Amino acid sequence: MRQKAAQIAEEIARHPPAAPTPDPARFRVFEHLIAYMNNLGARPVIVLNPIYPTILAALQKYGNPLSTATLDYLRSLQSRHNLVVVDCQDIYTCGGTAYDWTNPSHVDRANMRRVLRYIVAHADGALG
Repeated sequence: MRQKAAQIAEEIARHPPAAPTPDPARFRVFEHLIAYMNNLGARPVIVLNPIYPTILAALQKYGNPLSTATLDYLRSLQSRHNLVVVDCQDIYTCGGTAYDWTNPSHVDRANMRRVLRYIVAHADGALG
């Protein structure tokens, strides 16, 4: 697993990430769905999933532009819609570990339990 994560980090170094040009049509559908959920009385909780630590570190060397753009966009929605954004990209923020992963893309049960506890604790009552 560490070898695969190292390969992904090397690929990031060879091809630094950039935020893609947003597709306004996709944003309209997404915002429509959030508004629809709000009209039903629901408060969506948007979660950014954990990224394996060495891969996250490689992305952060370049400012993690996709993540930054995503978080900026989601936070901008909070002025117009009732939603919660929980950033779990850094597994350590959630109390997780670097060794409780199934592979570089998926946490195992132990980390998932930690992430879920973190989400509930940081969902500002939306999941209660």
